[in-house]
Amino acid sequence: MVVDASDTEPSVETVATAAQIRFGECLRQWRARASFTQTRLAATLRYSPALVSRVEAGTRRASVAFARAADSLLGAGGELVELAIQMAVERRDTTSDAVTGVAGDAAIPLPAPAPGNREFDLSAFSLRAARPTGLVCPEHGDVHEGVHDLGLVDEAVRAPRTAGIHALLAFLSLYDRFSLETRHVVDVAALVERMAHAINDRIASGPLGQRRHMMHVAADFAAEAGRMRFEIRQPSAATAWLTRATAWAAASGNTPAHCRALGTMSLIALFEGDPCSAARYAETSCHTGRARPWVLAHGHLWSARAAASGGDRSAFERSVAAVFRAIERFGDQDRAEAPWLTGDEGTTYVHTSLAGSLRDLSARTGDAAIATRGALTARTALDSVPAAMRPTHLLLLIRYADCLARSGDPQAAIELAGPALNAARASTSSMIQRDLASLHAALADVCPDGPRTSEVSMMDTSS
Repeated sequence: MVVDASDTEPSVETVATAAQIRFGECLRQWRARASFTQTRLAATLRYSPALVSRVEAGTRRASVAFARAADSLLGAGGELVELAIQMAVERRDTTSDAVTGVAGDAAIPLPAPAPGNREFDLSAFSLRAARPTGLVCPEHGDVHEGVHDLGLVDEAVRAPRTAGIHALLAFLSLYDRFSLETRHVVDVAALVERMAHAINDRIASGPLGQRRHMMHVAADFAAEAGRMRFEIRQPSAATAWLTRATAWAAASGNTPAHCRALGTMSLIALFEGDPCSAARYAETSCHTGRARPWVLAHGHLWSARAAASGGDRSAFERSVAAVFRAIERFGDQDRAEAPWLTGDEGTTYVHTSLAGSLRDLSARTGDAAIATRGALTARTALDSVPAAMRPTHLLLLIRYADCLARSGDPQAAIELAGPALNAARASTSSMIQRDLASLHAALADVCPDGPRTSEVSMMDTSS
């Protein structure tokens, strides 16, 4: 079906306003860069060629839905979406998806803040002044280098409705390290989400010139809120936050937040047994910034996971090869925007993901050799994991043991996992709980007809 009009737009606008002319010129430039004709663009987006022609001529106002689709297809980095939002705001169009889908009061509201301790205790956070974060400051375009002043964090927590962008990013970067080292996400999830609500209010009521900057920061907070909800096994709320994160990220050009949100959405789909949707989210992640090798590496990691979960070994191997090709092309921008993909932390991240993929592929195919490869990959990740990343270390121990069990060495799996069992069972992490259940299944399969040993029984996570 070809769409000739959006459900919020008048059928034809005969007066070309300055804003519409700016949008039309911008659309024409991005279309030419992508080597699209008007006809091809219209067919791909499922709009009529006449509508595209009128939009480019400035005689038709584009909806934000149209702008978002064109922006994503042409790789405009949020520029088209921003111009469409400006047109809607200038016309005081409070019913369009510029408001309901991106900013302000939404038809589908943000989730209420998660239950938990709303009090903020700076003593719970360790200062990591030199650690890069990958968070990009929308005001200056540079990468936030980490927290140098806890006063900024306190400012963000006490007054998120008025705090500066650097204060908000300071809080988020400090929380990012805290969650990596402890994963006590339940205790602070409510705080992160309360701040995200405050930023959302600022998008709705703040000056037009600041809205894109606030959307940029809001995308980072929403992506983190979605990840936290996933960690505490609340996928519906996680998806709501992640959906808003992708909208804000597209509108503001926040590629890192867009990629993180889509990666978590892919993981949720895998947990729900839907590798096809997981693959689509991963593919979309690759398209958010094709010029950036780290974006491709990140997206292909999730494509590999989806292929493995679906039992497609050929697709898995192609994705893995694409990951390492992209990593070989990393430059300064990649290392700045995705520090978690570089150095020891990068080795840990990549090999932890690949070990999980190999474990999943072995489970689907029954191939012990794949599990052996997974065990070696998990061992590599364990050798590189920074000492402070205790939850990742725990996850890798369980994943390594799972691969050993599936490779035909259940005794080695039991000996490896045994000392970590109590900590794993007490963890609130959905990732660790899922891997623990997978390990239990692998050990139970070793002796399906005989009496279960006490060690295997200890792995039962159902009690």
